[in-house]
Amino acid sequence: MAPSSETPRKIPTRKLPKIKISKASVGKMKTTAAIVDMLADNPDLIQKIAEEYATAVSASREDQLAAGMAFKENVTGMVADAMKKIPADQIEKYYPAWSQIILKMYIPHYWMPHNINYWADQGPMFGQEMEFE
Repeated sequence: MAPSSETPRKIPTRKLPKIKISKASVGKMKTTAAIVDMLADNPDLIQKIAEEYATAVSASREDQLAAGMAFKENVTGMVADAMKKIPADQIEKYYPAWSQIILKMYIPHYWMPHNINYWADQGPMFGQEMEFE
């Protein structure tokens, strides 16, 4: 077969949008990374958080909202006491990001409702039955 005299076509390039990372996202990532790094060096604190979590999960159905709120306050307080370089209000602000990492990485052997943080922040929806997965 004779080589084609046509020049090869240039593959069209796609114009992708530029990815912009906000300062708030960078702050959230830095705070979460610092907390997880601190927890990796502090197994006693992880054990205390696991005990708090076990207490919150074992609360009766009627007390789930109060237990979730108490869990959030207690864990945030323990982490804020252990962290020296991050202010407590920033730890509270980014609670949902780093708390999910703690619950999924360090406390995997406990049964956990997937939306315990939702309950702590907003409470259950009225008129709907809460279900656990």
